[in-house]
Amino acid sequence: MNPDHRTAHAIILMIALVSLLSSSCSRFTATPTTTTATTAPPTTIRPVGTHTPQAVPTFTPSPAIDASALTPHLPADATVIAMDQVRPANQGQQLAVALLGYGRSSDGLEYDHIELAVFDVGRSTFSSPIWTSGPTLGHRAGALQVRDINGDGVAEVLSLQSTGASGEMLYVLGLASGTPRWLKPSGGKFDGLDYFGEAGVRLEDLDHDGLPEILASYGPAATNTDVYRWDGSRYVFGITLLDK
Repeated sequence: MNPDHRTAHAIILMIALVSLLSSSCSRFTATPTTTTATTAPPTTIRPVGTHTPQAVPTFTPSPAIDASALTPHLPADATVIAMDQVRPANQGQQLAVALLGYGRSSDGLEYDHIELAVFDVGRSTFSSPIWTSGPTLGHRAGALQVRDINGDGVAEVLSLQSTGASGEMLYVLGLASGTPRWLKPSGGKFDGLDYFGEAGVRLEDLDHDGLPEILASYGPAATNTDVYRWDGSRYVFGITLLDK
């Protein structure tokens, strides 16, 4: 075939192809795309159980009482030497601690024996004591002291008693356990007894930790003094100081 004829033929085919494509494109109509929003399922709110707070018990301390309120509940021969009130922490109690004397001497200074009695006066009515110590060794006694000496958050009751001119001892009543009990010395001269000292006793913070130690003296003219420190549950002997 003549080259000129081939060129002309190719041009004709190209024109025909372009015409065909233009015709085909005109037959297509763009279809808009419809976007369907996805609807989340409704949230079901489940009712949550409600808690009704329980009323916190409140404690209204009893008004201060005097010795005359205890008299009807004491043995006929008992005399109230001293008394005080204390509320043990978290116990819901209001306690009255009475130091009782029996068989009072003619001068009114000494007794045949002394004991402590504890009453729960926080109740609407009270009668017999909830705890009694039984006879102590003292025949004379001063006022009771109520204070926390061992740092347990509950006040102890301290009773300093004497047996005469030279004898003097300290009874420490603990209330933290819920039941009154003597806090007894462990070890040393007074191991296992109900009291500290026999020729004098004092409280002194020797190690400067904020809590006093109990210094219990004995021997001729109080020449020996045993030192007791609180270990968290009892008073434990630590050292003997010699009076030179």
